[in-house]
Amino acid sequence: MAKKKTTRGSASSRKKRLTGKEKRQAQKVKADNPLLSSGPWYQRPETLLIAIAMIASLLVYIPPMDFGFVNWDDPEYVTENTRVLNPSGENIMKFWTDVKDLGSDTETYSIANAHNYHPLTMTSLALTQKFFGNEAFPHRLINVILHLLNVMLVFLFVRMFSKGNNLIAFFVAFVFGTHAMHVESVAWVTERKDVLFTLFYVWAMILYLKYLGNREMKYLLYAGILFVLSLFSKPTAATLPAVFLLLDYYHERPLLDKKVILEKLPFIILGLIFLLITYTIQKAEAIGDFEYYTIWQRVMFAGYGFMMYIVKLFVPVDLVAFYPYPDVKDIPATFIVAPFISLLIIAGTIFSMRKTRIIAFGMGFYLASIALTLQFITVGSTVMSDRYTYISYIGLLLVIGYGLDYLIKQKPALKMAIYGATGAVMLIWAFAGFQRTQVWENDFTLWDNVIETYPNQIAGSYMSRGKYYKDNGDFDKALLDFNTSISLDKTNDRVFNNRGNIYFSRNQDDLALPDYNRAIELKDNVARYYDNRGALYARKGQFELAIQDMKKAVQLDPEFSNAYKNLGVCYSTMNNPQEAAKYFGEYLRIFPQEHGIMNAQAIEYQRMGNQQAALQSLNHAIGLAPNQGLYYGNRAFTHKALGNKQQGLADINKAISLGLNQDEKVTQLIQDLNALP
Repeated sequence: MAKKKTTRGSASSRKKRLTGKEKRQAQKVKADNPLLSSGPWYQRPETLLIAIAMIASLLVYIPPMDFGFVNWDDPEYVTENTRVLNPSGENIMKFWTDVKDLGSDTETYSIANAHNYHPLTMTSLALTQKFFGNEAFPHRLINVILHLLNVMLVFLFVRMFSKGNNLIAFFVAFVFGTHAMHVESVAWVTERKDVLFTLFYVWAMILYLKYLGNREMKYLLYAGILFVLSLFSKPTAATLPAVFLLLDYYHERPLLDKKVILEKLPFIILGLIFLLITYTIQKAEAIGDFEYYTIWQRVMFAGYGFMMYIVKLFVPVDLVAFYPYPDVKDIPATFIVAPFISLLIIAGTIFSMRKTRIIAFGMGFYLASIALTLQFITVGSTVMSDRYTYISYIGLLLVIGYGLDYLIKQKPALKMAIYGATGAVMLIWAFAGFQRTQVWENDFTLWDNVIETYPNQIAGSYMSRGKYYKDNGDFDKALLDFNTSISLDKTNDRVFNNRGNIYFSRNQDDLALPDYNRAIELKDNVARYYDNRGALYARKGQFELAIQDMKKAVQLDPEFSNAYKNLGVCYSTMNNPQEAAKYFGEYLRIFPQEHGIMNAQAIEYQRMGNQQAALQSLNHAIGLAPNQGLYYGNRAFTHKALGNKQQGLADINKAISLGLNQDEKVTQLIQDLNALP
């Protein structure tokens, strides 16, 4: 009898077989893929809804795209970060590998990752700088583009989560994209990290839903890759494993099952590593002394944030960049009752688990994604921040969306009224978001908003507004704000440095020096302070003291370019061309395209008699700035010293044609060149 012929199974049959229990769980999770619903993509209803949500979000954020940088962290991240301003391959690699910066307590603007470890964010800022220049518009535009992509991903996630419910998905995506509490994350250049980490975070959630639907390990692997990218964008992404567990709970997977735990273990370990790195970096500067506030006060701060973020979702008013901590001697009642209200909300959530899982999932999502920022461990000087709601509001909006959907199904006669009321609220929230973007126009609008909301409470807001006045030449108003800031907080080193800069600009050295000294006394590891005091000493002719301070600055921060330039000027004034050329060279190491410093270095080479080096520097400078007559004139002097008659005459004639003043020195140079054989 012939043996029955066997054949290999199909690709689908060769997949790992699911147990009966796993099949039932997968069936509960299975949802239509929003990208594969029937009909051409442009005819699908979800395509139109996504487009509406994205267009509404774009309309909210069109104004701030034309605004400039602000003086809140934008200098540290972009405008004064030497590695972003000089985005060479070596500098970009340092964002990823320069671990010596981790945990540094030196407050300078060249720390590789701006006092954090988010190399993908810093790389994206550097690449924006490289391809589009040091203007705010491209940075803001990219933030908005990333935000619009997030709106789309949030829609797709919610649609998949809700098994194809377009209305819930539209509600969540629309409010996510237009809400006033999210403006800080999008309109602020520094918060590139928020919109970037969320992109990978939500995408990973979509892939995890696909994994729950069919248990194919490739989707878990893809989610893991996106998780890593999200962590490299902002360590807050470490909360993603908790969200995965919440998705397991919602889809009735046994949370204590060995497989469920093991598949999350790599995510948990990676998240803990990044949290440890973040703590190591920030413990010296951003994280407050744990003994400063009592345990109960910290519980109040955490409860206040938990409660107020929910309140401001519904009533987005009195939004500011800084929410001050209360005076511990007179804590407002809202802080005292906040922990109890928070407990009631949590108790209500637990009670709801008897009938539904969506409330527990949504509130759990909210709590998990915001827990690290609830200020039980104080980080920074603000008790809450709008940007912390960027991803956490997804959980709250899901609960509201499901509630509206339930209400419509229970009360079909009120369907149109519910639609109308919900649409009106969504438009009101969107308008509030549009209004909030106006605050980010410049430093004045940003900090004046804080001062109007919390007058005489936040010293830093007066300092920052004063810096705006100073940068715009209004020294009188700047001094008023700096003095107010000092009256509120006499331990802020930065305000003394800024006031010293005002006095320095007014040639009031006898007032500037005590302020610089006070800034250094309060914080002796800031390169900028030593460089500023060194410049003052140099102007007074005290070059030894000036050089001592400037060398201290570059010792603290080897990337602090301004100190190298000032050292070069000091040594040049002291007739020490060797040292002057060396320090100008150090500046050019950081900014190799600065043709003005190349010209200055060439003059020092001329004084040293090293004409070939001078010629090389001037050739490079002219290559970068071919319309600078001064450079041609200086090169003509070098050609004269080298005996190059024709090249020298050609250069001096070119210099004169470009506007170089034909004074006695130039006239003598022409005569000397003509006298050459």
